[in-house]
This record gives sequence, C-alpha cells and structure tokens, in this order.
Amino acid sequence: MLGLAFKYSYLNAKVRTIYSQRLKESDWRVLSHFGDQVSFVQYLKTTYYSRWINTIFQDAKRGSETFERQIYSSLFNDYLKIARNLKPAPKRLLMSMLSRYEAENIKTLLRAKKGGLSQKAVWHLLYPVESFSRINWEELWKSKDVKETMEKLLDTCFGPALAHALPQFEAQARLFPVEMALEIQSYRCILDALLAISCKKDRQMAKNLIGAFVDTKNVCHVARLRFLYRLSTEESLNYTYPGGLMLNLKRLHNVCRATSLQEFIDSLPVQLKEELHETQDLLGLKISMEQWLLKRLKKAFLGLPFHIGVEIAWLFYKELEIEAVIRLFGTKGTKHRIEIQKLIPKALLKEE
Repeated sequence: MLGLAFKYSYLNAKVRTIYSQRLKESDWRVLSHFGDQVSFVQYLKTTYYSRWINTIFQDAKRGSETFERQIYSSLFNDYLKIARNLKPAPKRLLMSMLSRYEAENIKTLLRAKKGGLSQKAVWHLLYPVESFSRINWEELWKSKDVKETMEKLLDTCFGPALAHALPQFEAQARLFPVEMALEIQSYRCILDALLAISCKKDRQMAKNLIGAFVDTKNVCHVARLRFLYRLSTEESLNYTYPGGLMLNLKRLHNVCRATSLQEFIDSLPVQLKEELHETQDLLGLKISMEQWLLKRLKKAFLGLPFHIGVEIAWLFYKELEIEAVIRLFGTKGTKHRIEIQKLIPKALLKEE
C-alpha cells in the first residue's frame, strides 16, 4: 500500500485538481440557454476548454466544422499529462485507450480514399492524434487506394485485424467490415495492455472501469446495428466489442436476438435495466447508459485513491463530458430545442 501511495500521491492530486475544473450544473444551464453557436462557444471560452477553442469562429465559414476537432485536443492533452507520470505498463494502457481515435481517423481516411476525396476535404472530421500517434499519417495519405492504405497499416497495432479484413474487402468492395475490424481491434489492444499490468489493485480497478465503459458502448452499438441499420443477430454479435464487465458473449447473444427496443432492454442485466426503464428511443438509450457509466466513474474517486482507476475514471468522464458538449452544440441554431435533460446525463449536472 505504501508503494502505491508513493506511486500515485502526486498524480492523484493532479487529477483531482483537473476534475474540480469540470463543467458544473450552472455551466450546463447557461450553455443550454444560448440559441446560437457563437454565444455557446464564447461562454465555453470562460471554462477550462478556453485554450483549445479560442480560435473557433475566427473563420466564420468553418467555425462549426472545427469545433469537435479542437475540443478533443483538451482530452488528448489530459491523456498525455497523466501518461507522463505513469510506469510503462499503466502508460501503455492509457495509450491503448487512445487507439480508438486512431481507428476513427483510419476509417475516415479509408472512406476518403474510396470516394476519391483529398485530406483537405475531410480534415475537419479527423481527430488531432498527431501528439501521440505512431502511425505515419503523411505516408498513408500518399496511398493511391484503399488496398494500399490497408497494406501500409499491416505493421501497426491494427495489422492483425486488417490482414483478416483485406480479403473480404477485395471480394466485396465494402468498407463496413473493415471499419468494424478496426474498431474491435482497438478494444483488443486495450485488453492486451490491461493484462500486462502486474499490480493487482491497478489491474482490477482498470478492468472494472474499462469493462463498464465497454458495456456502455456495446449496448448503444448493438441497438444501433439492430434497430437503425437492421443487421442480423449474427452480424450484430460479430461486431460487438470485447472486454465487457457484465455483458459476456452469451449475454450479448441474447441481447442481439431482440427484435424491439423494449425486448432489447429486457434482455439486459438487472443493473442496466434499472437505468433504462424510461428509455423510448436510441438517444434516450445512449443518455441513460452514459448516466449508468458516470455513476461508476464517480465511485472511483471515493475510498483509497492510490490506483490507476482515478486516472481512467477522469479520462472516461471527460470523454463523456465532451460528447455531451458536442451534442448540445449541435442543437444551436436549429429550430428544434431539446430539453437539456434529454441531452445531458444527470450525473454531469449533479454537484457532489
């Protein structure tokens, strides 16, 4: 215990300081009041996001396009600040968590190659991963087509998945299986890094939090595949993410068999169903699952703090906060005003 206290005392204090700067209920209320994006961003510049979005709307034509890209820079900055103070194994875990964003950029790049679009045309859709990524993005953009791009990625962490997906793409010329292979591989990278952690306390805390995060992603993901894209039970199950806490393969199979949203919810573990009893649509499902996850993340800040769970909890918390900010930002300037409770999980609004 003394060793863990020595290892995490400084970092724990640092993360808790950052945590105290998160958006409060008053901030959310003010942000929800604005009817336009410019006012929304001007207020957001008074919060800890200011340094990341202070150039938004200097270019009026592209201000809203660059908002998402720039606000995620604040999350990546927190990842790197925390990772610098970790031992190799926990640091590897955090960096593997970032591979999800590399996967998203690869997906965007592949779509651009397939559609004949330039990097400039999709720049605003790319996450700013340059500060941590080991992938040679410049070289990828020089590729002449999708196949060559995939071949250049075979020696990266995404290589095993792409080697399997490449023949399928050549046979079907469909990107969706390739995209799903990239996403799933990013979660496998996280699991590999998790298993490499020797400290039992760190490994258990990380497993619980990451498992809850994966459960949240799987619930929203499977519901979208089944009820929005109308994929079959088998396809939906094949595209689930590994590493869940409550949703093992057998449970996921039952979930994927659901033919309606209510049946889908009824097939979930009781702990999840309790949070979803008022859910009526996919957006409500997403908000309710985020609420369930946020409650678990906040518990990581209670009790003895000397473990990697505090750091992971904050990074997932901030990711959810950013997603909520982007959702709220997207409603500005539209005719349809949505109540804040339908866009923001209550756990983000609640003051401790």
